[in-house]
Amino acid sequence: MSQQSDTLEKLQAIASIASSIAVPVIIAILGWWLQAGISKQGIEKDYVQIASNILKEPPSSDEDNEELRIWAIAVLDKYAPIPFSASLRRKLQDGKFLMSETIGNVPYNFMEPPKPVLSIPDAKKTSSDNLRKVYADNILACQTNTLTLNSLQELLIAFDKTHLKYATEYIKYDSLPPDELMKPAQKLAELPKQEYYTIQFLKEYYAAIILPCKMNSTQLELLQNYIKQREKYHKDESKKNGP
Repeated sequence: MSQQSDTLEKLQAIASIASSIAVPVIIAILGWWLQAGISKQGIEKDYVQIASNILKEPPSSDEDNEELRIWAIAVLDKYAPIPFSASLRRKLQDGKFLMSETIGNVPYNFMEPPKPVLSIPDAKKTSSDNLRKVYADNILACQTNTLTLNSLQELLIAFDKTHLKYATEYIKYDSLPPDELMKPAQKLAELPKQEYYTIQFLKEYYAAIILPCKMNSTQLELLQNYIKQREKYHKDESKKNGP
């Protein structure tokens, strides 16, 4: 009985030593395997990015360029979650791959309708406080529309500067934004800082900004419509020329 007990203790000791060695080894191997997988995914993403950049450029008659495009197609074909069709492969090689030319990521508030300009109530039928509130609301609307117009123009200029060189007959819009839509916004006269404003003063100030305010509002609305039409054009073209 004593001998069996000694044998059991030895086996337990051996098992304990083996587990103390095996567990760290297994953890190390598992960690290495996970790290290797992450590293491989990172490399694959880099390959996909390089391949996408190659296919964005218009094809040329250079043999090296053609080989690069074939390599890029093979990379995307290998790592794409959905296999490419034969039609899409041909378009990729011919430079008809639709790298979406939408203006995406336009902040939502940039595409909201311009803030309305409120009518000035008859001074004889309203209070001074109400008149001042209407003036303040209109000034805020004017400033908001002007800022949105400026921001939307800057966004469109930056986008076209970056992406227009990739446009082909498949994704090119009829023209760049019309010049009248890209003209600088009308400047609004600044309200002088003072403790008290008379009704007459506010009337004169509002009269000075009402025209540029309405012009900016109209220009903003037209530019938003242009962007919507341009987006629709590219979506329609993508469907028409897609795989």
